[in-house]
Amino acid sequence: MSSPQGIVELSGHSASKYRILLELGEGGMANVFLAVSLGPAGFSKLVVLKIPKLRAGDPPAARRLFSKEAQLSARLNHENVVAVHEVIEDDERLILVMEYLEGQSFSALMRASGAMLPLAVGLGIIIEALAGLHYAHDLEDYDGRSLNLVHRDVSPHNLFVSYSGGVKVLDFGIAKIDEGETTESDHAVVKGKLRYMAPEQLEGAIVDRRADIFAMGVVLWEVLTGTRLWEGTQDAQVIHQLLTKDIPSPTELNPACAPELALICSKALARDPAGRYSSAAEFQADLARFCEQQNLNVGRPVLGSFVVHTFSELREARKRTVERRLSELQNGPALAREDATERVPMGAAKPRTESGPPTAPFAPSERPRRRWGLPLAGILLVSLVFLTWRRGEQKAPATPTNTGPSATSSASSAPMSARIPVIPSSAGPTPHPETAPSAKHSAPSVNPPNPRRTTNAAINCVPPYVLDQRGIRHPKPECI
Repeated sequence: MSSPQGIVELSGHSASKYRILLELGEGGMANVFLAVSLGPAGFSKLVVLKIPKLRAGDPPAARRLFSKEAQLSARLNHENVVAVHEVIEDDERLILVMEYLEGQSFSALMRASGAMLPLAVGLGIIIEALAGLHYAHDLEDYDGRSLNLVHRDVSPHNLFVSYSGGVKVLDFGIAKIDEGETTESDHAVVKGKLRYMAPEQLEGAIVDRRADIFAMGVVLWEVLTGTRLWEGTQDAQVIHQLLTKDIPSPTELNPACAPELALICSKALARDPAGRYSSAAEFQADLARFCEQQNLNVGRPVLGSFVVHTFSELREARKRTVERRLSELQNGPALAREDATERVPMGAAKPRTESGPPTAPFAPSERPRRRWGLPLAGILLVSLVFLTWRRGEQKAPATPTNTGPSATSSASSAPMSARIPVIPSSAGPTPHPETAPSAKHSAPSVNPPNPRRTTNAAINCVPPYVLDQRGIRHPKPECI
């Protein structure tokens, strides 16, 4: 299946195992895509692919940087750090396969809230993120040597809040680790976001974990004031302010800010690294202590409920998009298209085609019943007529002994078909039975005349009956 327009294609083994569904975001060094991992026995799982923007002419340093991120990500394993499942190689480029998180970035949450975030929500997210940072700062090599890891790109954009309230630190792409040697990546090259950058990082000096603590101090300042630090300030002025002046206290913009929180924030934002918290754990402990003293509920259920409420419509829209793309992957774009004229509701009749009328979907117990009433009535009627005819043909008539009332009774009880006389071909008296010709030689029968028109002169009742072509005796009407 081809990827959506504008989305990169995978090749080889990667294409058979991972199918890209849609693009989630774009950074300066890589694009991030939502994909589905396919396996045997119908296995499928949503994952995130981080694909670098590397081209054939890119310098080797760019490739080494992404390779370093891949190696570092494989060592990170903490509930507050995004997990990397594996690193694959596709078309001479490394691709990070990461866990798929349902939620929103902290920056999107701050924008969507409009005014200030609820204090419990903002502090809860920062406390969780500091736990992830402390784990990364204390990461050791396989031989137990500290890696002295520094994220160098901490910002609300790289803090993620799930719909269940979990917080993850993302994107260790420009993280620094102590590899025992000094390279151009360690200093002299400024990396990170200017408005969250520590002064020593801006100067290009060697940085340690306290640079990340400064960045988290900026995030806390924005939560407490409800505005961005250096809002409306040009980059040149931001650099001058960072290098020469202290950052103003949150109480200057928000007098309602608790003094305890203002002191914690100012300590994290000290211009001299020696004046800051020595670890993210210390920073976290002070914030947690304040929340406990103020009875602020900063648990994950509170965070998750706020994110769900803020992004309910966007969450449903993303869910529908993912379901549609998965349907296209399984059935093809034509079958997954949401066209009401092509969709047949469950249980409805199929649309009419040129080959015949619509077909109703019958269940095994709902098959149409065949109507046997009319055919059975016709068969019974024909059988009755046939039996009546056979009965009249096979019944032998009794020989009359006189011309009295007994003959009349016999004639009246005979079947209707036996009461019709046979008229001989010659006029005159009816011949005697002994001299009467055989039925085989008798003249063909014609419609009998009306008995009422018979005159008395022509009456001959000896014998008082006639024989038909089948040799059956029939009483003469004029003798009755």
